[in-house]
Amino acid sequence: MNYLKTIFANRKVTITSLIIAFCVIVFIIPMFPIIYPTDIYCIEMSTFKEYAFEWFLPSGRIMGFIFFNILDFFNISVNCYIIISKIFTILIATSCIYIFYNLLLDYGSSGFSKNKNFALLFSIMLFLNHSTFQLFYYTESCIMWLGILFTILAVKTHFSDVNHKILKTILLLFLAVNCYQPVIFIYVPILLALFIDNKKELKDILLVTIKNCLIIMSLVLFTYLLSCFVRIDMKEVNPNPITFTLDYVVLIKNLKILLLDYFDSFPNLFIWLINLYFLLFSIIYNYKNSSIKEKSNMIIAQVLVVVINFFEVFLTISLTNFYMADRIQIAYLLSNIIVILVILNNTNIIQVFYKQITTISVLIVLLNFANVHNLIMNHNKALKIDKEIVNIINNTISNYEKLSNNEITTIKWCFDGNTVLCYGNTRYCNEITYRHIGSWCTKYSIPYYFGENRTVVYDEQIFIDVFNEAGWDEFSEDQIKFSGDTMYYCVF
Repeated sequence: MNYLKTIFANRKVTITSLIIAFCVIVFIIPMFPIIYPTDIYCIEMSTFKEYAFEWFLPSGRIMGFIFFNILDFFNISVNCYIIISKIFTILIATSCIYIFYNLLLDYGSSGFSKNKNFALLFSIMLFLNHSTFQLFYYTESCIMWLGILFTILAVKTHFSDVNHKILKTILLLFLAVNCYQPVIFIYVPILLALFIDNKKELKDILLVTIKNCLIIMSLVLFTYLLSCFVRIDMKEVNPNPITFTLDYVVLIKNLKILLLDYFDSFPNLFIWLINLYFLLFSIIYNYKNSSIKEKSNMIIAQVLVVVINFFEVFLTISLTNFYMADRIQIAYLLSNIIVILVILNNTNIIQVFYKQITTISVLIVLLNFANVHNLIMNHNKALKIDKEIVNIINNTISNYEKLSNNEITTIKWCFDGNTVLCYGNTRYCNEITYRHIGSWCTKYSIPYYFGENRTVVYDEQIFIDVFNEAGWDEFSEDQIKFSGDTMYYCVF
């Protein structure tokens, strides 16, 4: 409690928390009532405890597993939990920005300490972005953001003069990886960006890099193996989760999304051009004034940040069977901002080009906000179409029951041979813009929409026997068939 009082006694931090709260109200709250996030269907049609066992434990997210079991024990309602989660998410996000802001002042270049407003702006730019904003969308947003907080505290501990520093750092990272694995990949790049300065020797830089990379890899491997054993024990759909195949075609396709499209969060190549802008200015300005060591350290830091992030990208898309999502690639989406931090931290161009750098930073923040708002609007469009389809199907069921004097007690459903996750007018297809009837939560959304008193059964055989392997690009009443007390539904 005293820690929170200390944080919010700072006027800049209070302003930051108000900014975050405003953004949540403007961009996140429009996604509710509570049925909007896909996770909600799972919890509504089961319990917090069942959700924890089915999703968190097999994913190696132990903190979420514990937290949801506590919610179940105290019989907390879903509505109440979401409100509490969003409030805590705002507080945690503010704490992350505040801690990093102080790290910039304490361990960054003199440009940050002389321009504290820019240090705050840069902290906001780093943590309120396309990827981290999407974490607000999920029911466990506070747990995901808690992982980011633990990671930033680990960076702070690394630089602090405390006893058992390595053990405390590992403990914080262990807590972070058990909140949400992707967040700990931001640890090494941020650490290097603050650690490497003009006085560091190459051997010291490499030693810190290798040591901390080994810590991160060990923790990720631990949670991955844990999730593998849990999945095997639970006899889930994937019986051999430890074995994954390397599909180079998919890998190249995903790298294109990362390199060029940048998850459609910015105009193509925008961030790379911004990086080039900062790099050229720093080289030109420091060409005569900096020593060879100063120049080489800045280049080494940039190369290490980029290489480490691409290695982590390769690792995460391999361990997730090439599943791509912006929330998973948090470290990559932050890497270009961290490269900018490397340049700013090893030069004094903040003072010289303060107005230009501030303008670009504000532009990046505004583009992030605009992109998140666009995703939310596409999410609402998808939900509207979902509801229109639901109304048609419910009316069709009612008409059938009246005409046939049969009561539908069983719904058997399947996917067609060409299932798409998003509707055709969606600008960018990700978990926020997914169709709720037609994605991973379909088995929960169908009973939610069509009556939980009915027995809902997934039966892939009906795609052949009932629907003759037909395929659709949009909803059609031909996707609904009846026989006695059973409705057959083929999800396009």
